Amino acid sequence: MRLGRRGELSLTDRLAALREAVEVAEGRLEVPEVASARALLAKAGAREALGDATVVALAGATGSGKSTLFNALSGSEVSTPGVRRPTTGVAHASVWGEHGSDRLLDWLQVPRRHRVESGDPALDGLVLLDLPDHDSVRLENRLEVDRLVELVDVLVWVLDPQKYADAAVHSQYLAPLAGHSGVLVVVLNQVDRLDEPAARACLADLRGLLDREGLAAT
Repeated sequence: MRLGRRGELSLTDRLAALREAVEVAEGRLEVPEVASARALLAKAGAREALGDATVVALAGATGSGKSTLFNALSGSEVSTPGVRRPTTGVAHASVWGEHGSDRLLDWLQVPRRHRVESGDPALDGLVLLDLPDHDSVRLENRLEVDRLVELVDVLVWVLDPQKYADAAVHSQYLAPLAGHSGVLVVVLNQVDRLDEPAARACLADLRGLLDREGLAAT
């Protein structure tokens, strides 16, 4: 049995335990949770078969600086930033190293891909996604965000000082992810545009919101 950080069970052992529980429940329990667990195991098995690349997604609202951050990390303008809706309409991917990521991105249904030549072997296997704006006026863009949030390995939610307390992002995305805080990062972007007292107040308020939503470890 393998333990992760803070003595937690590894993902492999958690999936093995879930698989065993489903096998025990088969034919004995007719509850929706068994079907949900079976679907989760199928999804995890499909993802595991596609290699050990790490998919990190940047999510956020229009104008949060999400795409600008994505471009800065990618080293070139891959995704067009902007402040008007909708800006990011489809997901873009930047890929570090030769890690056989094409099959993985096919599975994720992300066609727009950019290969990054960083020269840093520590980054090999990183796949960075710029998701569509979650507050897009186009329903298909919002549905694409919802789909990919469930498939990526690490989710980085980019907030900005103007909309960091937006009820929609907290109730629809952040609070429901409280059980996955180990793979969720919340970033307050553009804080350098505030003076020091305003920046401290903004950060403290956001910290309080996240703590109340069960995201104290984020």
